[in-house]
Amino acid sequence: MARIAAAADVAGAQAQSFGLAAALPEYPTTGAAIRDALAGDGVVLDRYSTPDGAQPGDDVMLDVGRGERTFKLLAVADTYLLGGVVMGPAAYDELVANQGPTLVLATARPGTDAATLADALTETGRQAGLTVRPMAEVAEEITAINATFTDVFARVLQAGLAVALFAVGALVHRAVSERRAEFALLRATGFRRQDLTVAVLAEPMLLGVTGIGIGMVAGLGTLALLFWRGYVDLAFDVRWTQLGSTAAISLTLIAATCLLPALHAARRDPDHDLRHVS
Repeated sequence: MARIAAAADVAGAQAQSFGLAAALPEYPTTGAAIRDALAGDGVVLDRYSTPDGAQPGDDVMLDVGRGERTFKLLAVADTYLLGGVVMGPAAYDELVANQGPTLVLATARPGTDAATLADALTETGRQAGLTVRPMAEVAEEITAINATFTDVFARVLQAGLAVALFAVGALVHRAVSERRAEFALLRATGFRRQDLTVAVLAEPMLLGVTGIGIGMVAGLGTLALLFWRGYVDLAFDVRWTQLGSTAAISLTLIAATCLLPALHAARRDPDHDLRHVS
């Protein structure tokens, strides 16, 4: 396991506020399951640490440093933040080396914030190499790691947008060349240059609005499902202002890319183009 959580304080175990993803019927709360895990040979895992297909009541084989041992799975905490297993001190001393990464669950007294408690525990356990951080800080670190992936994904999307803009501009330029007779006929029936420019720009802009709309619905729906199924302890926060700005910038780039071909189509001599229609 990546990290091991062992505690001997029942009050601290009961104070944990993680929800239950799954548990034996006798455990209505995560705190109740942790309390029994500390008193016996059962364990409480989080979503990240639970073996595939394991259910409460199953025997799970855990290798925590000095060997493997079978434990009864009491409950699965509805979080990804623990990254380990909650077990009793007897099993902890037997299986885990004296030095190694350990996660300590603790709760502060009323009026004491988490940062103050973390500093106090770190000072007390400094000789043992104990470093305590508030759970909110751990959550921010996990979010930052995930953000690194999403940032790379965003760069790939930006590159895709650049290619799409180039393709749209090329298609509009080709359309202006191939449809010159059609545009000349529109001019001959009364279309002004401004009207033709708007008409040529309207097609790629409509495609852009449709694509952005479908992409936003599909993307946000996929992300909402991902958070609902896999990241239930993290907030699904949509930055609507940033999303709207990105959509507006994309449409502006489409208009800028297609403006020159549209102006070129409007400036052509309709008589010349009609004379050359075969």
